[in-house]
Order: sequence, then C-alpha cells, then structure tokens
Amino acid sequence: MIQQTLGKPRIWNLNDILREEEVGPTIIDIEQSLGLLGGFFDDMNPNMDEGRFSEFLKFYEKLKEEILRLKRRFKLELDADRDSQRAGSYKARAESFEERLEAGFVPIKRWLMGLDVEGKSVLDDKNAERLFETRPDLKYFLDRIRGYRQHALPVEVEKERVHTNNVFITALEDIRRDKTAGFKFNLGANEEGVTQDELLSYIRSSDANKRRIAYIEFLKRYEKERIALFIPYQAGIRDRIHEAKQRGFSSAISFWAHENHLSDETVNNLFEVCKKNFNVFWPHFLWKSRKLGNEPGQPLSRFDMYAPVKNLGDRMPNYDEAEQAVLRILSEFYEEFGDMAKRIVDAGHIDSHPRHGKSGVFSCWNIGQGIVPYVFFNFDNTYDSESRLAHELGHGIHFLCAQNNSILTQEASPPLEEIAATFFETV
Repeated sequence: MIQQTLGKPRIWNLNDILREEEVGPTIIDIEQSLGLLGGFFDDMNPNMDEGRFSEFLKFYEKLKEEILRLKRRFKLELDADRDSQRAGSYKARAESFEERLEAGFVPIKRWLMGLDVEGKSVLDDKNAERLFETRPDLKYFLDRIRGYRQHALPVEVEKERVHTNNVFITALEDIRRDKTAGFKFNLGANEEGVTQDELLSYIRSSDANKRRIAYIEFLKRYEKERIALFIPYQAGIRDRIHEAKQRGFSSAISFWAHENHLSDETVNNLFEVCKKNFNVFWPHFLWKSRKLGNEPGQPLSRFDMYAPVKNLGDRMPNYDEAEQAVLRILSEFYEEFGDMAKRIVDAGHIDSHPRHGKSGVFSCWNIGQGIVPYVFFNFDNTYDSESRLAHELGHGIHFLCAQNNSILTQEASPPLEEIAATFFETV
C-alpha cells in the first residue's frame, strides 16, 4: 500500500458524551421518565393550558436527548471496537428505550395531527395553532407532524412500524455492515489480506496495474458474497416499498423524499435535469483518458476513474500534515469555519486511524447541545483520505452551527447535510 508513516493517531474521548459513572444513573432516569409519558398524554385536550403543553415539549426534548446520548455513546464505542460485547449490550439497551419512546409518542403524535384518538377530543386547527405558538422554535417540527395526517396509520399499526424499523430493519443493516467490515482482500504477498479501506486506497494509485488489481479483487469479493449481501438489502427495500403503499405514497421514492423534507416536484426536477445532462462529464472523461496516455477518443476505463492525472509517486500526506492542511485551508476560506473545525480537533473528538476490530465507516455524529460533534474515519495516507477529513469536519461545522437548536430540530435531512459536507470537501 502507498504509505509512509500514518502520523500520530487520534483516539477520541467519549467521556464528554457520558462518563462511566453516569451510565447507571442515566438509565434509571430514562426508565423513570418513560413512565411519565402517559401522564402528559392524559392531560392533552384542545383547551389545555399552553404552559402544560410547553412543559411536555421540554420533557420530551430532555428524554429524547438523554436516550440519544446513551445510544451514541455506545454506538461510537462499538464502531471503534466491533468486538465489544459491553458496548453492544448498552447500545441495544438504548435502542429499546428509543423504541419505547417512539411507541409512546404514537398516540400523542396522532392527536397532534388532529386525528381521532380513543378517549380524546380532536385537536382543531385553531387550538393547534395556539399551542404550537408556545414554542416558535419548534413550529416547523410541530407543523410537519400535523401535515402528515393523510399518511398516518392506526395507532397499533404505527406501533408495529416502530418495532419493525427499530428491530428488524436495524438488524438487517447491522448484519450487512458487520459482514462487509470483516472482509479481507488478497493482494499478493500479504497472506493475511488487507481491509477494504486499505484495498480502496489503491484505486487512486499512480500505478495502473495496482488500480486494476484493486478493482478486480474488490468486485470478486462482493461477487462471492452477493447472495448473503443481497438478501438483507432486498428485505429492507421490500419493507420500504410496503410501508410506502401502506401510507398512501405514490412510490417509495416519494416516501423517501417526504422523509427528507423534499417535495415530489423537487425530486422529479432533479431526475429530469440529470437525464438531460447525463453526458456532461463525457468531455472530462475523454480528456482524462488522453492525459493518462490513451489514444484520442479511447473511453476512460473503470480502473482509471479515480487515477491521479499527475504522478504523485510515493509521497503522500501523513495524518498530522493532512489535519493541519485542512484546518489551514478552512481558516483561509473563512476564519470561523477554521475555528469550529479546530474545536473538534482540540476536544479530542476524532478517531482517525485503522486498527483491528474498528469499523470501516466514515461518519460525523451530533450528540446534542453543549457537546462538540465526533468524527470517525480511517486515515490511509492518501489525498482522498485528506479530502474525507474535510468532508467529515464539514458535517461537524454544520452541527456546531445548529447547536443552539432544540434536539428535535438540530439535525437536518441527509440531502442538506451532505450539501454542507461536500461544500467543505470542495473548499
């Protein structure tokens, strides 16, 4: 693999999320709080006091953030060590709390929509407006709930959906992720094999033969496991299509768009623009093929898609150089962006280097108000890895900009989040 020294590894400090001595008391507090949810629901009626409604929202925010902190504390610990049974056990505990909260919120959500709920008077538009105005910062969150009424399912069916999404779909995703995380790829002299991250560093090599071998080994491994990988993927997609039909969406894409705060018109326009401009990259591919030494007009090979146009040789950045370069460039572009990225670095919230048992995912995690986001990736001495660091720090900057928001509105939809991160990667 193209490599000198990886540089000093950054191993994150998860105690800023939840200290060891805080775990037990947090679990007890969550258990007690979940038991209070029904009391708030009992008090809900169209003429209820604004103060009591505001009290419920604060209670719900606090409980949701507590569960999120517990879940992500051990989710991150598990990503750093996939063999940790302790982290897996606590993560499962947090996910069970999350499911109970979502299931308990189902009848409340239905009532907020203005639909019939057994034993409750319907919340009319006038009183909904009155109650929603008690928290202007949550008006968008509450209005989205109310606007979803045409896609709502009966209470018991909604609770089944909560269970399916939290248990079965999550399990399928974890199975597929764990399966691929354990893949080893054969690269000649290395008898033990290399990880997927190590293998994919070769696809950006200046050596055409190394790029070709990396692609072939990658595709061969996935071809060998195609059935085992396809089954959980297919199950998840079929369930998604089924839920979209249940809820009355015209398609699974329409369902996805709504969940991501996009209109059907926006998505359809995107598809149309892509179809009309599908050949916009052709001149670039032909130019790159020519720069790599091919005959004029010869198509660019798949093996050369990520090939560097300029031979970079064996000199690649180590982690310290990459980190400093990203911080410098962000500061030169806009000083406050550089300062926010440095906050993440200085907080010790980055886990930077590959090691045995560590997941191969790249991610940035928002934890909640007052906690600097966490960045997780596997540096491999490539410029692509340096670019990925900028991407993940971009997510972190985005999260820091929203830190004063409620936990209910802090995280944007994935399309918006990726626009922010890709912007910083481009800078």
